[in-house]
Amino acid sequence: MAKMNFFKKKENNTNIKKEKWKILIADDEADVHVLTKTVLKNYIFKDKTLEFISTYSGEETLEVVKNDKDIVLILLDVIMETDDAGLKVVKKIRDEFNNHLIQIVLRTGQAADIPENEVVMNYAINDYKEKTELTSKKLITTVTTAIRSYENIVALENNKKEINKLNYDLKELLSSFDKCVIASKVDIDGKISYVSEAFCKIFEYDQSELIGSYHDKIRHEDQDVETLIEIREAVLLKKAWKGELTYKSKSGKIFWALVNRFPVYDSNNEFTNFTNIFKNITQQKEVESLNYELNGLLSTFDEHVIASKTDVNGQILYVSNAFCKISEYSRDELLNNNHSILRYKDTTNELYEKLWETISSGNVWIGEIKDISKNNKEYYLYTIITPEYDIKGNFLSYTAISQDITPQKHIEAANREIEILNLEIEETQKDVIFRMGAIGESRSKETGMHVKRVAEFSKILAKYLGMDEKESEILKLASPMHDIGKVAIPDSILNKPGKLTFEEFEVMKTHAQLGYEMLNTSNKEILKVASIVAHQHQEKYDGSGYPRGLKGEEIHIYGRITAIADVFDALASERVYKKAWPDEKIFKMFKEERGKHFDPILLDIFFEHLDEFLIVRDKFKDVESKELVD
Repeated sequence: MAKMNFFKKKENNTNIKKEKWKILIADDEADVHVLTKTVLKNYIFKDKTLEFISTYSGEETLEVVKNDKDIVLILLDVIMETDDAGLKVVKKIRDEFNNHLIQIVLRTGQAADIPENEVVMNYAINDYKEKTELTSKKLITTVTTAIRSYENIVALENNKKEINKLNYDLKELLSSFDKCVIASKVDIDGKISYVSEAFCKIFEYDQSELIGSYHDKIRHEDQDVETLIEIREAVLLKKAWKGELTYKSKSGKIFWALVNRFPVYDSNNEFTNFTNIFKNITQQKEVESLNYELNGLLSTFDEHVIASKTDVNGQILYVSNAFCKISEYSRDELLNNNHSILRYKDTTNELYEKLWETISSGNVWIGEIKDISKNNKEYYLYTIITPEYDIKGNFLSYTAISQDITPQKHIEAANREIEILNLEIEETQKDVIFRMGAIGESRSKETGMHVKRVAEFSKILAKYLGMDEKESEILKLASPMHDIGKVAIPDSILNKPGKLTFEEFEVMKTHAQLGYEMLNTSNKEILKVASIVAHQHQEKYDGSGYPRGLKGEEIHIYGRITAIADVFDALASERVYKKAWPDEKIFKMFKEERGKHFDPILLDIFFEHLDEFLIVRDKFKDVESKELVD
């Protein structure tokens, strides 16, 4: 049995976030919610505590379940807004939401009106309890059993998915084998029982034309008799055989194959068939014939190599088929014409002047050329142009061999566009973050220049503290979000001209936690830093700040930096509740707060580089906030 510790000592590090089991309490009686949470408040199972979600009607319960896929258990009251509200919830969750993972325990205080047997038989619930049954001990047992069941179902679902994936992979593997491997199966007499898709493709037959026939159908009539006898002897002995055979396709094409034939036995060691795996060695055999090799080479060259020859004046003497294909001109349209027919209009004269200067001097020219096809399609070639001479040194032609680099050029252009877009996106992100910070300030009748100055002040402190440029810049971008939580503070408190009451100040203090909660779920680096700044910029070095009363280096360096930047600008700026302080008063107060409100090391940096802070303040003077947030 898993260990459950209901009185585990609270962790000291409040930043550690533990996973929780989500429990939904659906009951229209508030006392039931309170009692359930009280009983289970210290519940821990597998090092995870409970997270409670409360709903008070069937409709509200369905809305929560629809939007939260992590709920493990519902403690569901049968009678809420209607006598069968809970039963309707069960039906909808199971039938419409198709959610069979979540555990549902029905609870009722009127068991006589809702027969247990009928409910259990007709509704897909996991347990049925009268509220009077659920003592503290039984409630804990019920929750533990439900969590275990939930974990088992999830594990089964995951196993099912894994099995499906393995089956899919096996299917794909077999499909790949069928498409890529030339294979067949034959019985002891040589009758074909299976051929792969690759086999059909290479021999140009449909599967239906091959199954039930014999390999003689595709074997070349010139196959030597000695090899056939050797194969027959191996068949009779049910032995493996390996060798080279000649075949012909349906259309009469010659196919040479290296054949591996081996016997296959079933689980009872009974012979079932011979499996043949073919390796296409036709090309190797073709190489054995010099003439065939030469013809094949020339054919391949013509089809795949972009090549041309010109005379001394640039008149085309020869073009390959690949050249015709990329230029979209026929061979007849190109021969005896000049290469200028392909010249792209924006190509500079200097390129061609240099080209002709090089080759007319008897040297090889290598470079990139942009041409245009017959149908006005642009394409790029990496070209080598070589002067050709006969054995007596007489000029023959200029031979050009080219590689189509159009895709690479398109990729390069796309990469340049992506780089520009990335820069634009980065600048947009910076602008959005700054404007979000400015919006938070504008609600309290302050200008966006406050957040701009705080950003600059923060970077100065970070730089002289020794942070690298990247981290300093991230803090600069994040610090404008320090008061983003103020968007949730009522205007009556946020813009009150006089001193806040104790209750009002308590509401105002929540902006730090609110800001943190707005930002901390993001996985973006800047927003993660911003969440720390929002959460801790009101903490004080001596532990008297809020929201958590952190002390000294318990406060993140980002929070300590922003605290100085924010307070300096706030005191020097006019607000709805105060006039701007003179510098002498600010500096006196800062020195008094050294080691109290402010980190002493950072405060020393502030005074050492005060001139830079004053330059920033003068540079970014307040303007109408509308200009920044419109």
